[in-house]
Amino acid sequence: MTQTTHGLFRSAAFRLSLFYLAVFAAFAGALIAYMAWSTRVILANETRETIAAETRGLAEQYATDGIQRLVEAVAKRSQGPANALYLISSFSGESITGNIAYLPLETLKAEGYQRVPYRHTGDASDITREAEVRVFRLTGGFVLVVGRDIAERVAVERILWRAGVFAVLLTLMLAVAGGIFVRMR
Repeated sequence: MTQTTHGLFRSAAFRLSLFYLAVFAAFAGALIAYMAWSTRVILANETRETIAAETRGLAEQYATDGIQRLVEAVAKRSQGPANALYLISSFSGESITGNIAYLPLETLKAEGYQRVPYRHTGDASDITREAEVRVFRLTGGFVLVVGRDIAERVAVERILWRAGVFAVLLTLMLAVAGGIFVRMR
């Protein structure tokens, strides 16, 4: 350590700047972590609310007109946006209709919300995506899966994480520069 660097760290102004930096970086990091967590929770809730709304509509059709009407409704909805996912299958996993080409068999055995890998119809066999789905068992051994692709949600989470890391690093650099500037005055 050179004499100048040693003197810099012994300076009360520089040490005070480093202390201020630590406190500021901790609060900035906590704020960014809270924002990222809140965004993640909001997006996850929005996804589940969308799945629940889709499910209610399909349940009404199933209750009034049976499995044939449900198959028709799912076939029609499967032609919609690519992030909306639907599948009616037998309990053994044989697809009857929908836009999900692959889903792990164990997904069909457990009712409720799940985060699972899947392959969309039309995708190459080596492309696997991630989705949040809700699985229902129907009478006659049929299984209804309603879900949403979560690629966009995951991308937003990554952007927030990178922004948080960048903000903390920038704060550290500015604080060190400020401490050096104060020491030179």
